[in-house]
Amino acid sequence: MPTDTLTFNGRWRVRAQVQRQRTEAADRFLALTEQREAGEDLPCIVFTGGETFRVDDVTITTPMRFAYEMITGEAPPENRRIRRKCKTPGCVRLSHLKISKEGE
Repeated sequence: MPTDTLTFNGRWRVRAQVQRQRTEAADRFLALTEQREAGEDLPCIVFTGGETFRVDDVTITTPMRFAYEMITGEAPPENRRIRRKCKTPGCVRLSHLKISKEGE
């Protein structure tokens, strides 16, 4: 993992992590998905890596939110949640996701 090293007075060394590129996160995300039949027109794409996804050393998000942002290129509107239309746990296929208001 690449790092930048800053030196202060030759005694203190501070390492700052260089933020990983979004494409690296997308590659890791896709490696943790598999296609499953769900009896619908399009089969589900299931994230098998757990309930959260670490985008980089600082950012942890839900797989549904990461998939939505990765595919659409934008974050969902404020005060909105991403939910599944299908009943398959872990499904991240964009056509199986919907944006709803908080509390719906």
